[in-house]
Order: sequence, then C-alpha cells, then structure tokens
Amino acid sequence: MAATVREKVVSDLLKFETDQRYNRKVVTFINETGDAAAFEIGQMLELSSANYAPIVSGQTDPVALLLENLPEMADDATASATVLVRGPAVVDKAQIISPDSGATLLSQLAALEVLGIVAKDEPTLTTTQTT
Repeated sequence: MAATVREKVVSDLLKFETDQRYNRKVVTFINETGDAAAFEIGQMLELSSANYAPIVSGQTDPVALLLENLPEMADDATASATVLVRGPAVVDKAQIISPDSGATLLSQLAALEVLGIVAKDEPTLTTTQTT
C-alpha cells in the first residue's frame, strides 16, 4: 500500500497569531529562482521591487512567510498569494523553508523576530504509561 502524503496546511506552520487582518497580506508573488518551481507554505520571502520572491541564497533577510501552497510556476511568473508579514505570531521552526542553514538561518530567524514572528521548536508529545 502506497503512503499518502498530505499537503502542508497553514496550521502546520502557524501556531499562533493575533488578528489575521493585521498580520497577513495578499501580495504579488514572483518566481525568481531561474527555473520552474512550486512553492510551499513556510517559504521565506524577500521583497523584490514591488513583488515578494522566494529567498534563493545568500544572506538576505526575510520580510514575510508564504501562507499558501503555489503550484509550479515558470521563471518570472507571478501569482497572488497570502503572506505573513508581521506578528505577533508564533511559527513552527521546522516548517520554515530557507535555502540557508547555520548562522545565516539564525540571522534570518532573528529578522523574523524583529517583525514579531517568533520561530519555535514545536514540542513533541510523549505518553507515559503508569501502572
């Protein structure tokens, strides 16, 4: 039997936010990766001219997180998308998509905190059997 893969949903990433009308924004998203690509909830975004684009490399600080899955888009194609631009909000750190790691990723997470978006490790729940 083949395993069923569930598409990522907003609640996988976003654990707490105050008012959606304040924290979220519908923007023009542009694919500037150089290739056709699909994008998932949690993608770190940068501001590119007047559009929001995925961070592809380097030490770019994010200005938003993508809050919807976007189907495959050609390079330089645009689409309307909902993004998280400010907090207060808490997101699951494991669900954030960034091409960077290590110190660069920590710097990007700090930039999100400046926006009021705090990335935390989602706690794992364990059960303890008592006799």
